[in-house]
Amino acid sequence: MSVDQWANVLASAAAHGFTGGDINALLDEEARRLGRGLTPDHPILFMQWLLNKTDLDFPPHVLDAIAHAQEAEAQAAESERTKTMVEEGQRKRAQAIADLDGPGRAAARAIAQRCAQKRTFRTS
Repeated sequence: MSVDQWANVLASAAAHGFTGGDINALLDEEARRLGRGLTPDHPILFMQWLLNKTDLDFPPHVLDAIAHAQEAEAQAAESERTKTMVEEGQRKRAQAIADLDGPGRAAARAIAQRCAQKRTFRTS
């Protein structure tokens, strides 16, 4: 196995932006899929086969970056929804507190006070 042989096999992956970490990720994924360690008799042929069945347009590090960006976007959207719900709750609470001093509440207090006075006169 010469360096030139490896270079020929890895050239297409490198041209698509694959890194050493991406190659390791492919190997790890294949080992998980098989459920065992990889011990090919012909490592160069195995790597060529693995790269041929891989979509080289999407190196693993690019897919990871996309997944992280989507996760961050989803977390930001959830955070914004939570913030909106908290603000709405605060607005409703403030309105409820303001309604305690509104004209309807004042009228109800006046009626309750009159009823209490009438009851006081009856019991005296």
